[in-house]
Amino acid sequence: MVYRIYTENKNKEEVADIVGQMFDGFTMYEGTGYWNGKQEASLIIEIVIDNESSRIVNRTEIDIVASEIKVHNNQQAVLCQEIANNNWMV
Repeated sequence: MVYRIYTENKNKEEVADIVGQMFDGFTMYEGTGYWNGKQEASLIIEIVIDNESSRIVNRTEIDIVASEIKVHNNQQAVLCQEIANNNWMV
């Protein structure tokens, strides 16, 4: 399973700390997003859980992290995605 959290690119280190409290591994990358017709710097957090992992992630955990980011960055909304796929570690 792949989970993504889209937020404004600010307070990057604090955002990494928030995510790191719940998940051991994740990827953050930067992009350009639009909100209410205005361009803004975006930060995408991607959490990949391989299908063979004993770690079970549910949407509640993603919602908790996203809500903390939303409050910390003083945002109206933070977008979350859940993408089913086949992941494995080699």
